[in-house]
Amino acid sequence: MKEYGGCLYFEPLLEEKKREQYYSKYEKNKIDVDSGRSAIQYILEIGRYNRIWLPVYNCPLVAQRIIKISNIKICWYNLNENFVPDINQDKLKKGDVLLWVNYCGVMFERIIDEVVGIKEKTGVEIIVDNIPAYFSSPKMDVINIYSCRKFLGVPDGGHIIGKSIVPTALPAYLNADHYLYLLRAIETGSNLAYADYQENENRFSESATACGMPILTSKVLEMLDYTEIKSKRRTNFEILHDQLGGRNRLNFNTKTVTPSVYPYLTSDRQLRQKLLTRRVYISQFWKHVLASDKANSFEKDLAEYLIPLPIDQRYTKEDMKNLIDIVKELES
Repeated sequence: MKEYGGCLYFEPLLEEKKREQYYSKYEKNKIDVDSGRSAIQYILEIGRYNRIWLPVYNCPLVAQRIIKISNIKICWYNLNENFVPDINQDKLKKGDVLLWVNYCGVMFERIIDEVVGIKEKTGVEIIVDNIPAYFSSPKMDVINIYSCRKFLGVPDGGHIIGKSIVPTALPAYLNADHYLYLLRAIETGSNLAYADYQENENRFSESATACGMPILTSKVLEMLDYTEIKSKRRTNFEILHDQLGGRNRLNFNTKTVTPSVYPYLTSDRQLRQKLLTRRVYISQFWKHVLASDKANSFEKDLAEYLIPLPIDQRYTKEDMKNLIDIVKELES
């Protein structure tokens, strides 16, 4: 029953012109979830796979979640310098599923197609992890997973998309309290809200079930201007590449429309720490790889020297120019 009176709603949700979520056109082949981890869990639950192949260079929480919720055997593979699985495909068998990551959202289309083609050659299912590439269109012959909070101002949300996916309503929880760190970040800045952000992230690791997308997040996603978000990210990406591309040791697709960050592969081992002194807060992707006996030299190089510079929609062209100046000043 509709309510009348009382306190006002969060203002952006009062907009009369209803928009759609970015992936609304895939409703017939999509399941909305609360996170990428729930997406993987649900895929494994319905797929009844015998083995899952994971890249060594990947978030360790993925394997931890799989171990927690499933008895499926984990097999590991390395990447070559083109980010293609360096694996003898004769080892792949029907009943296997292979997860590959669209790293930083800057993988060449030919590489994505090569990974997707593994399914046709071997019969194994492929999961394209587009968590770092929210705006990368799904390859419908395989399974694609997405996470909203890495690209958009929401604390959760995600999608599973593919021709084989049957829409299913998963149990969802109430999540208004989880928006507090996003609101606090407006007042205090992201760094002071980081502890609250970490608390929000930890809840995904603690969950033992696959969950659907909360209704509040679903509503917020209907109100976002995706064209503007993509345009800002793209512009910021191009500004950084124009000035830093000649110094960058990494080869990637500069024409992508889906970058999560600008992946700057430096030669300065101390650059990350130097940037902290200038209040540039940079993640270190998967430093556990440095101590892994499974990792190859390319993966260890990435783990140690990759600097994921921020390009998201919070920042202006002037912000990017300032960031370039800081990197050039500090890099030895």
